[in-house]
Amino acid sequence: MGIIESINPASEDVIGSFQCTNLNDIDSFLEQSSSKLLSWKYLDMDARITVLKKFSTCLEAKKTDFINLICQENGKSLQESQLEVTASISKIQLSLHAFENRLSATHLETEAFKFSTTYKPIGNLVVLGPFNFPLLLPLGHIIPALLVGNSVLFKPSELTSLVAQLCVDCLYEAGVPKTALQLVLGGVDHGKYCVSHSKVDGVLFTGGYQAAQSIANSLSSSPEKMLALECGGNNPLIVSSFKNKESVADCLIQSAFLTSGQRCTSMRRLILIRSSQTDHLLNTFLDRVRLLTIGSYQDKQKPFMGPLISEIARKKFFQYVTLIQKLGGTTLYESQQSFAKGYFVSPYVFDISSCYEKVPDDECFGPLLQVIYVDSLKEAVQVANRTSYGLSASLISTSSEEFDYVYNHVQAGIINWNKPTNGSSSQLPFGGIGKSGNFRPAGYFAIDSCVYPVASVQNKQFL
Repeated sequence: MGIIESINPASEDVIGSFQCTNLNDIDSFLEQSSSKLLSWKYLDMDARITVLKKFSTCLEAKKTDFINLICQENGKSLQESQLEVTASISKIQLSLHAFENRLSATHLETEAFKFSTTYKPIGNLVVLGPFNFPLLLPLGHIIPALLVGNSVLFKPSELTSLVAQLCVDCLYEAGVPKTALQLVLGGVDHGKYCVSHSKVDGVLFTGGYQAAQSIANSLSSSPEKMLALECGGNNPLIVSSFKNKESVADCLIQSAFLTSGQRCTSMRRLILIRSSQTDHLLNTFLDRVRLLTIGSYQDKQKPFMGPLISEIARKKFFQYVTLIQKLGGTTLYESQQSFAKGYFVSPYVFDISSCYEKVPDDECFGPLLQVIYVDSLKEAVQVANRTSYGLSASLISTSSEEFDYVYNHVQAGIINWNKPTNGSSSQLPFGGIGKSGNFRPAGYFAIDSCVYPVASVQNKQFL
């Protein structure tokens, strides 16, 4: 079956090991959930809500355990891990709110007929979770899926199995039956097995485009299956005008380097409209970059950035750095800081104004920022749209008219004004266009991918 080792990316120490899930256990779960799902599917809605509220209480009780585990297994700073767990606890109430707002039954009655629209669970759903938010993002699909009566086969990233195991244990403790939820530990092959299983009715995925493409290809002969893809982006942030240079610099730091650049909404391209103001801003921003602390969450000086998730991720990061240098990017910032252990990297900032048309339209998952100077807002929007992705974009400007122009012309599922590209609200949909998804947004709209509508016309006078 094989063994999965969980590695602390800050120390490279093995902090846990697991047997990969036996494929026969996946078969058994799907057989049982198909026949015994009635006990969960037909459980009174209020009873399911009670179970999920108990799960919220369990998360709260084990908050410290989850925070420490995310720090250890993912490498995030203590503050970021705290924010993730807090947001995860809130996910239950937000899912209930989304259900009430988006899936409430509607009824219309005339003298002769009754018309209604209600919603039913899809069935067996596979949730494929990412490493960067190992608790929050999987729960963004698991909670709404269970809420409406689906069964869930949860395959987390193999890099964050400890967090996933604790999460599932809490769900069981709260009362979710094992016929409605199964954890699958393993690598890519386990994910493929789950996705292609004949008794799976849908796949809810968060991760990179190549993996999403592979999933879509494997389901191309099964168009009857639900497929919700949440992928990354080559996200632009445009700077036009501002009043507070320091606040804007902070916004850029957060957009580019929060979570060590390992967010799908991280700013990858900073588009500056030429002016003395943006020149001064860039200098201030670079000064801030030099002051960023990098290290383990256990360091006395609390870090802003932790490590990348793995040695493979670090190698890919430096391959991208080398590529931009070869293509003619001008280095604006690179650090000579070395790290004795751990998968740490320092931020890189490049000016690619002279070569941006040659730089691949890829998502570099790490603290690498590409700066592009342009002469006008119109050109800035044209450059922003030079991507096959379309997840997140932002504009820094004192002009509401400029934001209206950006909002109407930039192609993205998230468009912010005077806010970072990341840090999305759970009270809003989360998704993008192009290679960033398949028009099945997560966030507040995640529950839409867990149900199908049922229309009914009832003739009261027929009998």
